Amino acid sequence: MGFGFHLVALVDTTFRVRLGLDFWVVILGLVLVYTYFYPSWWAYACCCVSL
Repeated sequence: MGFGFHLVALVDTTFRVRLGLDFWVVILGLVLVYTYFYPSWWAYACCCVSL
């Protein structure tokens, strides 16, 4: 159980780090897509923030 367990833990940690980074990349990508394709949504968000 020793080596296999450490290997799984290492892969799990790496996956979590990658997942965390990918999560932010996806969020930024979605924000860019929204700002590019939906100017009205962007204006609405700006209005909400300014209020």
